[in-house]
Amino acid sequence: MNNVSGRQCPLCGADNGCAVSAGKDPASCWCFAADVVIPASARTAVAADRQPGQEDASCICQHCARRYKLRDAEHSEQHSDLEPEQEPEQHPEQKG
Repeated sequence: MNNVSGRQCPLCGADNGCAVSAGKDPASCWCFAADVVIPASARTAVAADRQPGQEDASCICQHCARRYKLRDAEHSEQHSDLEPEQEPEQHPEQKG
């Protein structure tokens, strides 16, 4: 999703609830809460969608932050029984 405003989540297009974009005190933003961690996978998804030369993308929304966090936790749980040197099996579409 490209060409979103500073108020839109670059992953889903919904209002991201960003206090900074709304001109409010940054400390009042939902992402500054102590229990909020923006998953690296979400940051990677935003960076992958960015066009060359494009300014930093808008903040993601709470829903996408939770969605990526849950997805990462599920992925981690699915592969927790693998031995450290063991690679997960490739997705059938990725096998060559």
